[in-house]
Amino acid sequence: MDRLEQSKLEGTISRIASDIKDGRSFYYFSLIEKPGLIFVATSNLSSFLPLSRPGDRVIVSYLNTYEREININEYKNLGLEE
Repeated sequence: MDRLEQSKLEGTISRIASDIKDGRSFYYFSLIEKPGLIFVATSNLSSFLPLSRPGDRVIVSYLNTYEREININEYKNLGLEE
């Protein structure tokens, strides 16, 4: 079995939206630096996700599965969490 590589990326949000599934809030966003990829997280990961907007600089960590939709396991909004 191949080991998945942990990746960390700093980028700028280009789009962000939320969705509610089974009573949980999910946030979907894309980064200018990685067009074509969608990063996904729940509001449980960070209280700053619902406050994030296009243009915000963020750091995300994730297991690189080489899929187009990526579940992140760390989120930091550099403008809000200084």
